[in-house]
Amino acid sequence: MNSTKRFLTALGISVAVVAPGVAATGTAAQADITFPPACGEVRDTTATASAPGFEVKLCGVTDVDQLRVDLIGNGNTHCGPATVYNTLNYIGKKHNLPITMGPNGTPMNQTNPASAAGFDATTAWLGWLGLAAGQGWDGGSTSMYGNRKSFDEATAKARAAGHQFARGQIDTADTPEFGHELAKKLSYAPVQMVFGRYSMTNTNAWKRTGGHFVTVVQAKGSIGTGKVELLVHDPAAAPDHGTTGYLETQSPYRLETITLERKTVLVTGTDAEGDIIFAYRTVWELTGPSYGGTKFVEALNWYAYLPPVG
Repeated sequence: MNSTKRFLTALGISVAVVAPGVAATGTAAQADITFPPACGEVRDTTATASAPGFEVKLCGVTDVDQLRVDLIGNGNTHCGPATVYNTLNYIGKKHNLPITMGPNGTPMNQTNPASAAGFDATTAWLGWLGLAAGQGWDGGSTSMYGNRKSFDEATAKARAAGHQFARGQIDTADTPEFGHELAKKLSYAPVQMVFGRYSMTNTNAWKRTGGHFVTVVQAKGSIGTGKVELLVHDPAAAPDHGTTGYLETQSPYRLETITLERKTVLVTGTDAEGDIIFAYRTVWELTGPSYGGTKFVEALNWYAYLPPVG
C-alpha cells in the first residue's frame, strides 16, 4: 500500500473509490501559521477604452503546501489539488457551504489549514482531490479538466442542497485580453492558473518540459497593453522549502509577485501519431523575482458560486 492510500485509510477514508471521508485529528508537530492580516477586497473590472484600468483583489485565501509527507511522491505532482483546495476553501468560507470529501464528509470549513491540528486533514484533502482529478495510486499530474472534475466532486453535497456553481477554462491562445478576462473571473473566486516550463531547442522553437499550477489572488492592469500584474500563491514555493521537517508542516503563507506579457512564440512538440510538429502560439510570458527560466502561461480554470435566484 503506498503512502497516500495508507494515510487515507488510517483516517477512515475509503480508498476503493473517491468516497466520503472524515476530518483528521491532526498530529503534526508545528506551530499554527499566522493568517495574513485582514484587507479590503477590490472588484473593478469595468475597463473601457477611455478608462482602461482594472483591478481585483481577494483576501483571506489559503496558501496550502503541496509538498507533504503521506502524499504520493511527497506531493510533487499535487500543485493542481492544492490550488483547487484554495479555491474551495475560499468559496466554502465566504458562502458557508458544505464543501466535503463526498456527500457525507466533514465540511472543509470545520478545519483550519493554517493550524497544526488541521495539517493531517488538509493533507487528506489534497490526496482525495488528486484522486478525484484522475491521479492514480502511483501518482501522475492532474489536467485542467481533471481539476474541474475534482471541484465538482467536492461541491456535490452543496449542489444536492440546491446551491449552484459554475466553472470553466480560458486559454491564452484565443484570448487577446487574457489579463482582463482573468480579472473578471477572479472577481468570483481565486483562479487556478497553469504555466508551462519551456526550453529552446536547436530548431529555434520552444519545447514544453513541464507545468505547474498556482492560485491567483490579485490582478491589476490595463486593457490594450498586453500586460498584467498578479499576486499568486505558489504551492511549491515556501521560505522553509528543503529545510528539516518541511514535509511535515504547513509553511508560512506567502505571496509571489509576477508579471504576464502577451507574446507569440514558435513551439514544438509531437502529435498523437508521434510526429514532430511546429506551431506559432499566443502565450503570456511569466516573469517574477522568484521565477527563473522561461515560463509561458497557457490557460486558467475559473470557479464561481452562483447566488440563489428569487
